[in-house]
Amino acid sequence: MAGLYSNGVPAITALQNNGTVVVPTPYTNLSSANSRLYADTEQASGAQPQGVAVSPFQIASAAAALIQNTATSTVHTATLNTTSGLMLTESLTTAAGADYTFQIVNSLIASTSAIPQVQIHDGTNTAGAAVVKNITNATGTCTAVFSNTGTAAWNGTKAITFHV
Repeated sequence: MAGLYSNGVPAITALQNNGTVVVPTPYTNLSSANSRLYADTEQASGAQPQGVAVSPFQIASAAAALIQNTATSTVHTATLNTTSGLMLTESLTTAAGADYTFQIVNSLIASTSAIPQVQIHDGTNTAGAAVVKNITNATGTCTAVFSNTGTAAWNGTKAITFHV
């Protein structure tokens, strides 16, 4: 979504997409040393800061740390005591319209701290769709509830990513 300072900012993409020249001419590469990308903080009611600048290197470093820190779940639970990580679920068969509950065990989580950022994506799963429904903190753990919003049951693993 376009923000106050990002509306109309050119995309970073190839000069051609599927053989069609992109107009206006896009940026094709950013220097990781001195370029900055605008990120909207989505703070409510004009709370500051509304936007921050991050470098491509910072984004890549965060992604690398996320990928490096992994755990595989057993019985809908996985333990990873890092600030970010990726947890691969066991094979799931959650029906369309049903919820799936997953517990992230992490010593950095406190019942009074802000909830972690959590996302769910397909691992080997090829059916259904998923959204984050609810996240609840407790001491050393958070419980995430995901809904299958698709029309078919899940049929494989899911990748759950988090950042505390």
